[in-house]
Amino acid sequence: DLIRKIKSENQTQGVFKTYLTIFGKNGISKIILRNMVPLINQELYRLLVDSRYFILELNINDKNEVEFLMIDTETRVVKPLNAGSGYEKTISSLALRSVLTKISSLPKPNIMVMDEVFGKIADENLEMVGEFFKKIKTYFDHIFVISHNTLIRNWSDNLLMVKKEDNVSSVDYITPKIS
Repeated sequence: DLIRKIKSENQTQGVFKTYLTIFGKNGISKIILRNMVPLINQELYRLLVDSRYFILELNINDKNEVEFLMIDTETRVVKPLNAGSGYEKTISSLALRSVLTKISSLPKPNIMVMDEVFGKIADENLEMVGEFFKKIKTYFDHIFVISHNTLIRNWSDNLLMVKKEDNVSSVDYITPKIS
């Protein structure tokens, strides 16, 4: 009985080790991600090089955790993305979304829809965001932006203007971009 119990426990331990190898902290998904990090970082750099004052990098640390780091292009100071400004977080999130869509083996969407993503970006930073939009147009056939901000009208493929009166939002007008 003891030998059978030991064999059963060894078999269970083997199954658990296989499970950890596949799904654990150092599993297949981390191996694949680790191999893709240079490509992701290269695409992030290409996408953001003209539209910001920081470099965004994806990193896997010594604890095998995914980190998003911002590196100031002048001072080379490194800080985590969650310590960034509204502009930095917004542009980084949109860049990551675009890059991961581009490199994914899943079917590629041909449209990006954004609903009020510019609320935490100061107007003086919107010009840099405009340069970013020119680049992500290569990632998506159509960009649809929903916003109260009139400064972004020329960036997207379609514009849906929202009017707010008495704390109630409503569609003011829709204009397709004229080519």
